[in-house]
Amino acid sequence: MAMFDFNNVNVEVSNGSTQRLAANKVHNVILKDVALELKETKNGPSNIIRILFEGVDGEDKGATFEHLVFEPRPEDFKGMEFEGGGTGASGVERLQYFLRHFLMAVSPAYKQFIETPGTKETYASWEAWRQSVLKFAKQGIGKPVQIKLFGRIDEKDGRTYVNATFPTYFLGTKKDGGRFMRTQFIGHDLKMVSKYDTDQIAKTANQMAAKPTSMPTLTNQAEDTAAERSAELAQIIL
Repeated sequence: MAMFDFNNVNVEVSNGSTQRLAANKVHNVILKDVALELKETKNGPSNIIRILFEGVDGEDKGATFEHLVFEPRPEDFKGMEFEGGGTGASGVERLQYFLRHFLMAVSPAYKQFIETPGTKETYASWEAWRQSVLKFAKQGIGKPVQIKLFGRIDEKDGRTYVNATFPTYFLGTKKDGGRFMRTQFIGHDLKMVSKYDTDQIAKTANQMAAKPTSMPTLTNQAEDTAAERSAELAQIIL
C-alpha cells in the first residue's frame, strides 16, 4: 500500500461556499437529508431536527436549503392573547403544523398512519417526537418534492441580507379559535398565488427598498436567536 496517495488531491481553488436556493420562489427539490443533532445556540444547547433539501433542475441544480427545527422552550407553549379575547397560535402549535405538513409531503407512510381511523398522534417527550419524525422522514430521502421559500431580512455588520426561509407566521386563527394554514409550502404543484404569498413577497421588497445602500445576499437559515424567537412569539397575524 502506498504511503502517499495523490489520487484524490485537487488543487483547484474553491471558496468553500454552497449555492443556496433563492427566496420568493417555488423550487423543485429532493429531500437530501434529515438528521437529529445537538446544536449550541445563544440560549444554550438545543436538540434539533436538521432538514436539508437540494435543487434538481435548471439553475437550482445542486443548490440547497437547510431548515432547522429547534427544541421547544417553555415559552413556546403559550400563544399571545388578543385584546378582544382569544389566543393566537403558540410556537408549539406552529411546530406541530409544520412537522405534519412536512411529513405529509415526503412520507406516504406517515400520511397513511395519521389517516387511519382511531389513530392518535401523541408523544411523551420532544425526543420521542424527534425520533418519530426521523423514522418517517427517512423514507422520503431522495424523492422529489416542491418547496416554497420566502425572504427574511437580516442585518449583520452593517449589511442587509435576504435569507431564504420557510414562512414563520403561516397559521391563521379563526373566530372560533381554530387554526388554519395560510399557505402550503412543502408538497406538489405549489404556486405563489395566495394573498399570503403575494403579501410576503411585497413585504420583503418594501423592506429592501427602504435600505438603498444594502447589498442583499441569499443564504441559508441562520441560527435562531433570542430576539428572533421573541418576535416570533409576539407577532400574530389574524
